[in-house]
Amino acid sequence: MTVEATMYNIGYEQALVQGLGTMGIMLVRDTYTFDPTHETLSEVTPYEVVQVDSPDNGYTTGGQALTGISIAKSDSPPGCNFDADNSVMPALTADFKYIVIYFGNDGTAGGQYLYACIDVNSGGGEITISGTDLTVNWAAVGITVYQEA
Repeated sequence: MTVEATMYNIGYEQALVQGLGTMGIMLVRDTYTFDPTHETLSEVTPYEVVQVDSPDNGYTTGGQALTGISIAKSDSPPGCNFDADNSVMPALTADFKYIVIYFGNDGTAGGQYLYACIDVNSGGGEITISGTDLTVNWAAVGITVYQEA
């Protein structure tokens, strides 16, 4: 299983213009087709994993907020690093293919912008998790590192 992350075209630019505000991760089914020109969370929510209350599948509509968000600017080389605390969705039961990272200051899906899409099984279908903690460990260098050319 290969994991592949891709930035949305609007992600980094919009983060600089709008500010990150709140950030989150959302689990998305394989019926979604990644398109780097998608801009807002409302373009992804129709494909989100469904929250089930009884029995509880461990997923909450809208995904999970990221905590410990930080942006560190670097002058040499010029650029910045975006990072957050690792994320855990406890006792999750779900089928999904993507983890979408989103941000924004508005609580509506149309006011939330898409940052990146992580294909957790590149070249394959959905993965299945049954009553197990899903832990998303971000790289030690951060979630994304941007350097000016």
